[in-house]
Amino acid sequence: MIQPKSLIKLSKKHIAVDLDATLAMYTGFKGVDVIGDPIKPMIARVKKELEKGTEVSILTARAHGWKGKKQQQRAIKAVEEWTKKHIGKKLFVTAEKHPAFSEIWDDRAKQVVANKGVFK
Repeated sequence: MIQPKSLIKLSKKHIAVDLDATLAMYTGFKGVDVIGDPIKPMIARVKKELEKGTEVSILTARAHGWKGKKQQQRAIKAVEEWTKKHIGKKLFVTAEKHPAFSEIWDDRAKQVVANKGVFK
């Protein structure tokens, strides 16, 4: 997957936000292009970060391509359109972590203390 130039800027704050159950309501998988309603408090947080100049990307397993290239492209397009509609701009969509991500917002992640091997 080709990364946009903005992801190369390691010095700028860049937040990766999970889609399902973090940014959009999720009640089970119904298809790569079926996305739930926006979770308004998180939409507001993302918009605030964008206003501050923070880079924001969507980090979602939907973009992985486990169902093939065509499904992957369909999923990415659906998520881009969803972000355009609910956030006001098309955000970059990926299934891959990137060194530029300074934070990852996700409903499943459990934070680990760096270099310690223990949970926060």
